[in-house]
Amino acid sequence: MTHLQAVRDVLLASPEVVALVDARVYPLVAPQGVARPFVVLTLVSAVPYHTHTDVPADLLEAARVQVRTYGPEYVAVHAVAKAVDDVLGALSGPVLSATRDNQSDGYEDETSLHFVTADYFVHRSRD
Repeated sequence: MTHLQAVRDVLLASPEVVALVDARVYPLVAPQGVARPFVVLTLVSAVPYHTHTDVPADLLEAARVQVRTYGPEYVAVHAVAKAVDDVLGALSGPVLSATRDNQSDGYEDETSLHFVTADYFVHRSRD
């Protein structure tokens, strides 16, 4: 399982996220004409994780995952971003954990969509 699959699975298991976007959480790009709001996940980078704990380093991986929420309304997009952040921020287990690094928002003139971009450091155990 990849970092994006792990993050997507966690988001789709959240009733709060699903209530806002149904199953519209996509890797890399959303299909054209998809209902809004939606979420796009991008793997920014992935590296082996080196640890000083008793878990062997070859069993862990770290990645930077970008989560971008899109929608036609600024407030609604921020509501989705908050639901995503609540879910990912609660991950602190040995199998999967996440920490938000930064967040910004913007607007795409071409699509008339607002967006919130958040980068997370995601740590997961290897399969």
